[in-house]
Amino acid sequence: MKEKRTSAEELLARLSADGNYVAEQQRKDEALRKRQAELEQAEAPIVADLHEAGVDVASTWDIVNRKEAFPLAMPVLRKHLDLNYPHKVREGIARAMSDSAARPYWRDLVRIYKLEADEHVKDALAVALCGAAGPEQYDELISLSLDPANGSSRVVLIWALERRIPVEQAEPILVKLVTDNVTKLQAEASLKIVRAKMARQKK
Repeated sequence: MKEKRTSAEELLARLSADGNYVAEQQRKDEALRKRQAELEQAEAPIVADLHEAGVDVASTWDIVNRKEAFPLAMPVLRKHLDLNYPHKVREGIARAMSDSAARPYWRDLVRIYKLEADEHVKDALAVALCGAAGPEQYDELISLSLDPANGSSRVVLIWALERRIPVEQAEPILVKLVTDNVTKLQAEASLKIVRAKMARQKK
């Protein structure tokens, strides 16, 4: 173990002495800082509106990582959701709307989700749909998960099928999704969980 640790230290020392390596790392660090600054600047109008609504956060990602609910944020997030922001900012807005307080905007979330072309933002919108859905939205959530046009983001929707929808309703849908190459692996895993719940209920 000591030899491996020494070898790693020696490697790090050699890399640190390599002018090209150091320059490349500095270039990457500077590019990362510049990108972060650009995203903060792009997100500034959203943060300002959130502050005005009484939501004290520095970024929408603070809401994503929340331990408490931010119902006052939802009208602000909806206002900005389909505006022309960088994809990473829109991803943060969408993920921050994964809350039952976003349920009044369900129709908007579905519309934007169906039209979204960026894979990461679409996944984030699927997360929002899972969090916003209540019993009255379950049928549409199922329909979205079965529609191949929604691509790999349907894997995210399976989370709601597994955890939110009654097991008797989820089980036959997951059986269908097992036959789809895009959703197969997650559907199989979720199906095992759902069937285990069903078995426990019968005891």
